Amino acid sequence: MTGSIRMPQFPYGAVYFRKSNPPREDWERDYAAAAADGMNSFRHWFMWGAIETAPGVYDWSDYDRQLDLAARNGIVTIVAEMTTFAPLWLVSTNFFMTVIRWSNLKTG
Repeated sequence: MTGSIRMPQFPYGAVYFRKSNPPREDWERDYAAAAADGMNSFRHWFMWGAIETAPGVYDWSDYDRQLDLAARNGIVTIVAEMTTFAPLWLVSTNFFMTVIRWSNLKTG
C-alpha cells in the first residue's frame, strides 16, 4: 500500500453492509451512487459466523469485495465487529452453549 488512509475531516456516510444484505448485485451501483452523493465513509458489520464458516475455515471474499469497492470509490470503511453472535457450528459443537431465538421469547 502506498500512502496512508485517513478518516475524512467530516465523515458522511451510512451503515452499509451486513453479510448478505444488500444483495451482491447491488454493491457496485450503491458504492458509485454513494460517492456521487458525497458520502465518504461506510460502516460494515464484520460478523464472526459469516467469516469463519467452519472451525478454521475462513471466507473473506464478500468483505474483500466491499473494501475494494470502497477504495475504488474513495470511501473509507469503518469496521464494526460482531463477535456477540457465535457461529452456529460453534454452538453445535459445544454442549454447554444454548441458542436463544427472538421468536421464542414470551411476552406478557
